[in-house]
Amino acid sequence: MKRSNLGVTGISPNALYYQKQNIKKMQSPHLQKILSELTNLERAVKTGKQDLERGLRILAQN
Repeated sequence: MKRSNLGVTGISPNALYYQKQNIKKMQSPHLQKILSELTNLERAVKTGKQDLERGLRILAQN
């Protein structure tokens, strides 16, 4: 079994795995979804249909 030098550099293999997963989440479709949700929230706040603080809380939960 080949040992990794990541431990020597201070990077945990588990941390590296989760960083890669986070990068995958931030690809274009995910960013488009976030942008769409923010745009919808902006419209709802401007028209008075949604409270900004409550809307941001809902977005943060998703």
